[in-house]
Amino acid sequence: MTVTEFALLKLSDAYEPLELYELLMECFEIQDTWVRKHQPELRDPHSDANLSSVYVDRSSTPHTLLITAQWSSPEAHHQWVASEENQMGFAAIKKFLAEGEDSMVLFHMAPAGLRQKGAPPKFTGQGTFEVERIFIRAEERPAVQEKYRKLEGTLLDLKIEDPIWAGWRLEKESPETDELVVFYSQSQSPLGRTVEKLDVSHKKQVLVFEHIIG
Repeated sequence: MTVTEFALLKLSDAYEPLELYELLMECFEIQDTWVRKHQPELRDPHSDANLSSVYVDRSSTPHTLLITAQWSSPEAHHQWVASEENQMGFAAIKKFLAEGEDSMVLFHMAPAGLRQKGAPPKFTGQGTFEVERIFIRAEERPAVQEKYRKLEGTLLDLKIEDPIWAGWRLEKESPETDELVVFYSQSQSPLGRTVEKLDVSHKKQVLVFEHIIG
């Protein structure tokens, strides 16, 4: 099952953006080389784009990085995570991260929509976009799923071009809870208000990102 990596990294207050971004570009070039060798099915031979996309939220304190990538399965991603190449790269990145156990969140998502089944849009050239992490009780999932699919279908039928994508978190924090992650453009505020209606438990985290790499 193809899954989408979702990694949030809180940055230290004193990080140097240019130094970090240059390091990330180096790390993702190494990642792409590793993937071509070990998991070539993940790469489009006709594209030079990185496997991973990186975004930054400068509105939060501390700033937050978001990394997304498509993997054939969580296990396939963990093969990369355990590799020597990744371990060396992450060791270099760690100095830019905030201290504390919550400085990094990592999980995988399966698409929640019926039509938008691929990866989240890259939002390149879109300015900023929002990511909402909606936390619900497990028994609320069917209702939220239905609401999202109805929203997705309406937007596509009306040919509204603003990108939207949602995915369910696979590695749940507990059997009693679920998490829906929604990506959408900020260019139309009615879309944001519609997304808010998906939230039936009123517990969520909203992040505002802009594209930097990938």
